Amino acid sequence: MAWPFKKKSAAPAPAAAPAQAPPEVGALQRLGGGAKSTLFSGLSKAKGKSGWALVIAILVAVGYFLYGMATGFVGFFSTVPFYFQILIIGIILTILVGAATKSGSAAVGIFFFFLIMTFAVWYLTATPYGQHIMGKAEIGGVGVAGSLKTVTGPLNVVSQVFAGTYNPENLWRSDTVESQYETVTDVGVTMLNVAPVRDTFYSDQDLVIQGRLNAVSFPGSTINATLDACHLLDPLDPESKCESENWTCTPNNLKVSVARNRLFTCNHSSVPFFPEQPVYTVKLTATAVGTQTVAGKQFVFADVDALLALDPNADQLDALGISRDSLNSWQKGDQSLNLGIGASGDPEVLEADTADKAIDYYIGVNVENPTSHTGVAKLYSMPDYELVLYIPSDFVQAQSGKQGVFNCIPIVDNKTLKSEFDSMSLQAPQTTNISKCTATIQSKLASGDRQTALVKIKVTKEELNNQTFSTFFVLAKLKYDYSNEQLVPLTIQAAP
Repeated sequence: MAWPFKKKSAAPAPAAAPAQAPPEVGALQRLGGGAKSTLFSGLSKAKGKSGWALVIAILVAVGYFLYGMATGFVGFFSTVPFYFQILIIGIILTILVGAATKSGSAAVGIFFFFLIMTFAVWYLTATPYGQHIMGKAEIGGVGVAGSLKTVTGPLNVVSQVFAGTYNPENLWRSDTVESQYETVTDVGVTMLNVAPVRDTFYSDQDLVIQGRLNAVSFPGSTINATLDACHLLDPLDPESKCESENWTCTPNNLKVSVARNRLFTCNHSSVPFFPEQPVYTVKLTATAVGTQTVAGKQFVFADVDALLALDPNADQLDALGISRDSLNSWQKGDQSLNLGIGASGDPEVLEADTADKAIDYYIGVNVENPTSHTGVAKLYSMPDYELVLYIPSDFVQAQSGKQGVFNCIPIVDNKTLKSEFDSMSLQAPQTTNISKCTATIQSKLASGDRQTALVKIKVTKEELNNQTFSTFFVLAKLKYDYSNEQLVPLTIQAAP
């Protein structure tokens, strides 16, 4: 008959018993499926205000997760790990949703949802491969430009995985390496509160000077702090002779990892009184033997055709969605000397072209004893004391020369690479695409002196791996001796 007339329905078939998951199904899969069904069953039961409470809870979760991605998974509290922030928010929202919906299943579903998010954030921020995914996605490091990047970045990683171009071996970035030195402060040797024990010494009294010494080594090493005293014959003459006979300092040598506020005493037997020269000037010298410093910088390079297609008035970094702060050179360790890294001409973006058209760039490392420092640095032509630069091997070009020019040798095995990075208290990147470049610079740097060492590189489109732009990281280290001096005038009077 016509469709308005319906046949009598047959009796419904008895419902089939729910299928049980086979024993070989993993516990995690059953847990995930249970969380999903629990969540949606909770949603279906929620009505009115309760449903809105669930929706708001999910929006808060997703919104804070995206905010975390945009801030490099820092969130509102930089001292609290972001995954722990997610877990705390999850517990709070679970209680609120449970109270609003009167549904235990909805609350349990929300809690499982946050557990999954917590695991995802932990994986991205606390595991090497997760950190590498963040780096490839430009999250929390180079290229954080907004919410669009937090969406397109992970999609690019996924596309690389499916295309077979994803490479987890290049596991190092400027921010992740710098973070490993976050607690490294006050490296070096300094004198504090230096003064004679008397305002005036009689000619029959021993001369005594006391002060405090701070000696802090670079991570993973010890520092040798030496202390000497001498009589400066003419304080106004930079070339004046300084006599150390009969002066003793205790301690005069400390080989430690950390020694703070250590009392020292320098003694000398009595000296005669000369009316024409009542002031006896003592020069104290504290030397940090084998102190170290490191510096790092991230460089960005882009397809030259893409750069030429940009608006000539546009900022290149902004157009590419790259954070300028993430490209700043940084330094950790003993900063008695300044160690800076840059490219010749100071370009913001290096141009990548075909191999036959690519231009040469020069990466330079500046070693400077700033004018604000009065100490003297000594550098030696020894393996441990050379200026070292670690740079991707693909970019390095052969060059000749000695003074001020890096000599680069590829690191071809993981054992050698691990040894190199262990000496700097760093986690070695999982790659052998790194060259160790060494240079010998001027052996002595007085206040205001500066030296530069260069390495020639070339960036080509081949290194872009079909991307518009990419980045690479370089790390420099230097071991040296640094001496700080302090003049202490003593007033001498004739013995009564």
